Amino acid sequence: MSKLENEMSDHGKELKQMKAPDQLEQRLRNRLEALPPKKPKRWKSSSLIAASILFLFFFTYQFETMAFYGKKILGFDSVLNGTLAELNDQGKGQVIDKSVTLPNGAVVTLDGVMLDANQLIVFYTIVDKSEDTETKWSNYRTSLQSFFGDVQPHSGIGKTNESNTKISNVESFKAPNPFVKNLDFYITYGNQLEQREKISFELDRSRALAYKYEQDIDQTIKTDVADYTFETIIATPTQTVVKGTVDVKQKEAWNESSFPEQYEVELLVDGETVPPQGSGLSSSLNRYTFELEYDGLSHDINDLKLTMKRAISEQSTDHAIHLQEKKSIKMEGIPLSVENVTVEENKTIVILNTPEPFTVLKAELDDGRMTAGLETVLVGSYEKTESGLEKQLILTFDEPLGKEAELHITKYVTLEDVNETIQIPVR
Repeated sequence: MSKLENEMSDHGKELKQMKAPDQLEQRLRNRLEALPPKKPKRWKSSSLIAASILFLFFFTYQFETMAFYGKKILGFDSVLNGTLAELNDQGKGQVIDKSVTLPNGAVVTLDGVMLDANQLIVFYTIVDKSEDTETKWSNYRTSLQSFFGDVQPHSGIGKTNESNTKISNVESFKAPNPFVKNLDFYITYGNQLEQREKISFELDRSRALAYKYEQDIDQTIKTDVADYTFETIIATPTQTVVKGTVDVKQKEAWNESSFPEQYEVELLVDGETVPPQGSGLSSSLNRYTFELEYDGLSHDINDLKLTMKRAISEQSTDHAIHLQEKKSIKMEGIPLSVENVTVEENKTIVILNTPEPFTVLKAELDDGRMTAGLETVLVGSYEKTESGLEKQLILTFDEPLGKEAELHITKYVTLEDVNETIQIPVR
């Protein structure tokens, strides 16, 4: 059997196993009924045979694409991953496919949306063939409005093509009020209202992802700096959200730690780590609340756990560092290096290269004759050094002692291992 015959045989077997989506017949029927009647055409037998062969090849190779056309939101395979990619492949979104042209000539297309109880995800593309600049895409602003006002934006991700003339964006918003049916998607170039256009669409709630798993947790993990209370978990197909509160016990350590993440929490389902999507922390009336976001969960869950891997911790030491430039040392196992020491305006400025999760709370300089107290600690830059250190700390002391002094760090903050697990009941 020839190679071509083998391929046709394999595709024939795949075709027998394929199942058309439930809405496909109705879509095709509606489209056919909308077309005006045409006069029948006579075909020559040879033309008919050729057309039949071409249709056979097209139908065999393209049936899967045809089946999902109008259901899967097309053009976002390179942007999506994990749960969202799987849901889109299954055609779980609502296709919108409406476009507007901005006054600057850019064409914006609202490709589709995906809705569940946690969030509304908007898929849109911008085609802008203007001059390529670093700020080209950051000039575009989006918003979503309903009868009840603005829909709160949450997060987003985008990817451009090779020529940087098109960007595909996936942006998430808070799930709108259950009574909302009509939405307006606004996009603005810059801050000028005359550069704004609107795409209105109707939210098809029949296509919303209905699965929702909600469970109270009400368990606390205690560390030296803070107590973390995990209150609830809400899981939907697109996202899992864990909410809780933080009771800070050592406020100086908490406030001075300018780390991107002050704690690290893993969600495990049946022993597998669920990929994180992001996190948020807010404060009100001396109380902190947090949200941890992960990929969505499926229906079948047997074991559900949260593990706090690390959290900020205040540590005491009495380590002396000689201020010789470029000198690398280890303080309590933490790698540090002295980048620079200068004296300016009767003050000594010491720049340290440190790991990301590290800051100094208390320190002093001592040259044997006098001491200088620590005034301020600032983050200088985030350029990684050859030794792998990621951040620069700028320490300013209140006396001009210079490079002959020793730096004594007595208190610092870093991330320490916690490795404490909470078992979440599965209903």
